[in-house]
Amino acid sequence: MSDDKRYTIAYFTVNARDARLYLPQDAKTKQYGTTHMFIVKGFIPDGIDNIAYELTGCWSIDKNRNQPYLDVQKANISIPTRKKSVIAFLRSNCKGIGNVKATAIANAFGENTLSVCANEPEKLKKKVPSLTDKDIKALKHGCQALTYKYDIRCFLDDKNVVLPDYQIDAIADEYGAEALNVIKEKPYKLITLLPFQTCDKIGLAMGVSPNARRRYVAALVEAQKQLCRQNNTVCVREDLLVAEAYKLLNHHNDELMKMSVKLLVDNYRFIRFGSSKSGNWIYSKDDYTVERNLARKLSAFIKRGPSKQKEIDAALAKWKKNSPIQLSEKQEEAVRNLAYPISIVTGGPGTGKSTTLRACLEVYKEAFKKNATILCMAPTGRASKRMAECTGLPAQTIHSACALVPSKAAGGFTAQDDCKISENLIAIDEMSMVGIHLFDFVMNAIENEPNKKIILLGDVDQLPSVTPGNVLFDLIKCNQIKYTVLDRNYRQGSNSTIADAAYAINNGMSNLPTDETFQFIDCHNPDSEKETEDISNIIIQKYQEGVKKYGRDGCIVLSPTHYYKSSNSSPLCTDIMNKKIQDIVNEAKEGEPEWRAKSTKSKNGVDVSRVFRKGDRVVQIKNTPEIMNGDLGTIDEIIDDDGVYTFKITFDDKQVEYDVRDMQNVELGYCITVHKTQGSEFPCCIMPASMTQKAMLQRQLFYTGVTRAKKEFIFVGDKKALDLAVRTKTEERRSMLPARICKECV
Repeated sequence: MSDDKRYTIAYFTVNARDARLYLPQDAKTKQYGTTHMFIVKGFIPDGIDNIAYELTGCWSIDKNRNQPYLDVQKANISIPTRKKSVIAFLRSNCKGIGNVKATAIANAFGENTLSVCANEPEKLKKKVPSLTDKDIKALKHGCQALTYKYDIRCFLDDKNVVLPDYQIDAIADEYGAEALNVIKEKPYKLITLLPFQTCDKIGLAMGVSPNARRRYVAALVEAQKQLCRQNNTVCVREDLLVAEAYKLLNHHNDELMKMSVKLLVDNYRFIRFGSSKSGNWIYSKDDYTVERNLARKLSAFIKRGPSKQKEIDAALAKWKKNSPIQLSEKQEEAVRNLAYPISIVTGGPGTGKSTTLRACLEVYKEAFKKNATILCMAPTGRASKRMAECTGLPAQTIHSACALVPSKAAGGFTAQDDCKISENLIAIDEMSMVGIHLFDFVMNAIENEPNKKIILLGDVDQLPSVTPGNVLFDLIKCNQIKYTVLDRNYRQGSNSTIADAAYAINNGMSNLPTDETFQFIDCHNPDSEKETEDISNIIIQKYQEGVKKYGRDGCIVLSPTHYYKSSNSSPLCTDIMNKKIQDIVNEAKEGEPEWRAKSTKSKNGVDVSRVFRKGDRVVQIKNTPEIMNGDLGTIDEIIDDDGVYTFKITFDDKQVEYDVRDMQNVELGYCITVHKTQGSEFPCCIMPASMTQKAMLQRQLFYTGVTRAKKEFIFVGDKKALDLAVRTKTEERRSMLPARICKECV
């Protein structure tokens, strides 16, 4: 089933009185004292053990079991009033409230507990002195949210509008007590939280006309977001935007569409850029401001021009005399470019970027003496760790250095305070991963002072950032910033077939060199199902061999595709491969707790539910203040406290404690997407190549995958798929940043 509708089959219990009133005699599967069990099937909101539901439906017969079940049409979580239900709710929905505190609160306030927590939280401290201010805040938020969600779901159910839990949660969290008013009066205001189709479903149920202007405005806002997200850009062509909006609306009114676009432009929610000749491009206000301001800040640095060239040349001459390392002509050029306010060093694997960076930092220290303060940054924790190992200096993530915290803003982050970087040389590695919003935060934090220098390093041929923009490519393309392309492969011919293969892929050659360090295992079969089964079996075998050879953290499976959502998704995606690998290397053990996220099926009917066990390798999929998207970790412990689960997970050297809500942002990490591995390297990488992944068979993606491996890389699959990937260049992302920089530099 799709993510927004999760079909559930579960046992429910009911007391004897209600069983007599509502249950057919043959529907009672088991009886415990006065409690009866029966089977329920349908779309049911997430809940926990001991929480009561209100169910509406009709009785049907399960033909396989010849047994009645309740076919649910509506299902809502009831407001808990019984002590057991109240305790279970508080423990599961109020962070920091364990069994002892939950029991004390329930004993003190009985069936009024949730009402007191939500509406009179000041009473809590008097009856339960052990509660902290943080506890009381969590209790108030958790209990209020349940009330709001209950009201929202009941109201929408009456209008025959069924929303999944996470959308109900989003509305309740954003609008609180005002949620119902927003739904009734301004349903299209929800476009910032929900997809257009969902807002439209609500809006039409509220009586909004298909010809309403607010409906057209919401469709345009959604279409602009969708097209930017699909192409990872910050602007879209106006004609394509209108066409996409019409698809969403399923309604055509050209005059109304023109009026709606004009309204958005006049109100500065959209910024129109371009001309009648070249065509108009549409930005959101926030994205336009970021691109324009970034161009201005960069051009201000560029206009300063070079300085201290003599001192840098003298320091380089001294370094060459004392260092055993011999730099190439291009590497020396990169070091001399330290004279410029901003310089770029780009090149593929084995071209000496790390050596060049070390030389730059050492020459800088010599040339600038007392003013030689240095900050090393990278976009991920793993990349910053590798940078520190390479330079011998401390390195931070960009997010840490710029005091960024996750938010709903366009770039996914907000600066906590007016952060300023005081160091005079800022070196940023893995720039191909840095999107336009993140780089804007960096430039906001760097004052344009006479001694400030910025060095940007990265491989421009790798996959660009998963967020909008292609900053490294754009900065080179503008031709206003000094850049050096390192093109000499120091690993070539030195027992590094991986580097040779990477260069071949990047140059469009699919006849790749192979040896024990770089392998291609051909599994071609006219029967695609048999082929993918063979590929997955060999991948699992090679993964087990890799773990024995390099340790569990030293071997990773890469996949071009992530979710197994639709009928044409590849069965070699991370969802399916993770389950298969987990069942072999970390199978369920008797007596060991495991936690299953709510049962989920793809459109193919394949179970893609997430099950977590102690010892599982996991990957974070959403940024939090503590852990970054893409960080890999291991589950150290799963604690099952009477149905309330706690997870202790170590990411690198940092252990965190998660509850079931936090686990919504975690997936198994035996097999991850190539995008998630950027900024990381592993001794051994294994990757499928299959025509079932046709949409993702692209040169940049396969080149990036190969460059993640340090000692061994294994392709498993169909040579035809690999050939297609190598031939298919990724379409260039649309950006006005180079043109803006050029204009500002005039």
